[in-house]
Amino acid sequence: MLRRGEFQDGSMGPKVRAAVDFIRRGGGKVAHIASLERCTETLSGHSGTVVVP
Repeated sequence: MLRRGEFQDGSMGPKVRAAVDFIRRGGGKVAHIASLERCTETLSGHSGTVVVP
């Protein structure tokens, strides 16, 4: 989806690119994109965006 340009710069694009880079560089097997206010909900799978290879 990132390669197809489905994420706009200034929106989700930079966040998704950073998440993909995090995974590719060995930072983890999954990355979560969310606001800090929703951290608990995100980690429990009820909010945010999950990026997996």
